[in-house]
Amino acid sequence: MKSPPRPVLSCTHARDATLVVSNSKARVFSYYLTQAKALLRAHGVVKLSGVGAATQHALVVSEVLEARGEASVKHVETSTLRYDVEEEDEDAWTHGAKVEVTLEAAALVKK
Repeated sequence: MKSPPRPVLSCTHARDATLVVSNSKARVFSYYLTQAKALLRAHGVVKLSGVGAATQHALVVSEVLEARGEASVKHVETSTLRYDVEEEDEDAWTHGAKVEVTLEAAALVKK
């Protein structure tokens, strides 16, 4: 199942740093880990978003950052997307799982 096309990185506001994770072979897991760490340092908060098979990568990145003590999971949201499939049938739709994990930098976490 293919995910709908999305930008890899978007940041429209200082508190709105989103990393869109994909499951392509062009970008390995360590790329997203490095990007998430950079966004945490720059903004203090990062939202990891994954659709379809990329949900696993988004969750693993969040778990690694939390296990290393670099971030804390603040919010997890799951949903289902419905999008058009490019096929002969005009009414061809498919569904995909979506996950969004919001992480907060460890330095910002109140103990």
